[in-house]
Amino acid sequence: MKLFFKILGISILVGIGLNLIFPYLFIPFESDKDNLDNISKSDSFKTQYLSVLYIHRIYPFTSSLLVATGIYISVLVGKYLSKYI
Repeated sequence: MKLFFKILGISILVGIGLNLIFPYLFIPFESDKDNLDNISKSDSFKTQYLSVLYIHRIYPFTSSLLVATGIYISVLVGKYLSKYI
C-alpha cells in the first residue's frame, strides 16, 4: 500500500510539472492569425490544440488541479481494475 501511494504522489507531481512546462514549449507555433481567446468547433485542430495550451498557460493553478484530479482518479481506477484483468 505504501508503494501505491508513492507511485500516486509521483504521478501527480510529474503530471503537474508537465502541465506547467508543456504549454510554453508550443509558444513558437502560435501565430497572430490564431485567435486563441475565441475558439470554435470550426477552427482547425492546430488552433483548437493551441487554444487549450494557451488556457493552461493562463490558468496554471486551475489546470494543474484538473490534471492532478484526473491522474488521481485514473490511478485509483487502474488499481481497482487491475484486480479483475
